[in-house]
Amino acid sequence: MKIVYITDTHFRGGGPRSRTDDFVNTCYDKLNEVVNYCNENKVDLLLHGGDFFDRPDISLAVLGEIVGILKGCNCPIKGIAGNHDIYGHNPKTLPRTMLGLLDKLGIIKLIDENGVLYAANGVKLQLTGKNYVHDYEQKESYIAKKKLETDFSIHLVHGMLLPKKNIPIDKMTLIETIGSTEADITLSGHYHQGFGSVEFGGKLFINPGALLRVDNSYSELNRKPQILQVTLTKNKEPKVEFIPLKTAKRGDLVLDRTKLEEKVIQQNKLDNFLTNITDITSNQYITAEEIVTSIANNENISVDVKEKALSIISNMQESFNKDEID
Repeated sequence: MKIVYITDTHFRGGGPRSRTDDFVNTCYDKLNEVVNYCNENKVDLLLHGGDFFDRPDISLAVLGEIVGILKGCNCPIKGIAGNHDIYGHNPKTLPRTMLGLLDKLGIIKLIDENGVLYAANGVKLQLTGKNYVHDYEQKESYIAKKKLETDFSIHLVHGMLLPKKNIPIDKMTLIETIGSTEADITLSGHYHQGFGSVEFGGKLFINPGALLRVDNSYSELNRKPQILQVTLTKNKEPKVEFIPLKTAKRGDLVLDRTKLEEKVIQQNKLDNFLTNITDITSNQYITAEEIVTSIANNENISVDVKEKALSIISNMQESFNKDEID
């Protein structure tokens, strides 16, 4: 059984400020390449990991183009909803969204935790998924149970699943914490950079990265969009392949580097500002609390407002522990 997986396509009617190309047509070109690859390689199933659209109410003009391309795909298309596909991070709004419409029309079939059975070429597959919700970073979102007698089990997720704590955010789920999942393969989206394929506890956790680059960070500038192909053969280990998109140009040809350079300049100004604060205070370390107190005293700000600001700072400090970041 051949399976192709893509995620975070973020189809939209206009291009982000970071892009210098015709982003909309780039979206269509990449989707056409994916569909053509599936047809030419006799792929049995095309999976999507969420954030199909950049917003739940994408224009009918864009929807029409997307539907026209998808209807040319010879294999079934299944997936889950990401945070951009629904209103207010609420999966109950799916029926009112364009992705919900595609599901209703049978163009893309959305899956859930209950699972579906898919069989092809002598292989039986249990396919489960978890649509995005506001409190996604719970183990329950990532842990799948085998409910069917199948050869393999694949679980689709759209959350901040990572191999290690390498980015400074609070809400994430580490692969090592969901080793009890019964899915043979967990396919993840949401984290655009991707992390490739990671084996843990005899299971595979894979994120090939977003199909579209929508920001101009250095990591995106150097990243080559790709699709994932998983080949399942009965009584054999899954075969994993990453296929770079031929239609994806080098980052420096489609991403506006001036915006990125502006960010660097702004960061340098901030660093200089903080350095000046240290110099002014004779190299004494000033805490955020001391700064707030000083401003409050100088500006005659009420005690209640000052205490609220100090409380917020305290909560932020408790939730952000630099020692936890590798």
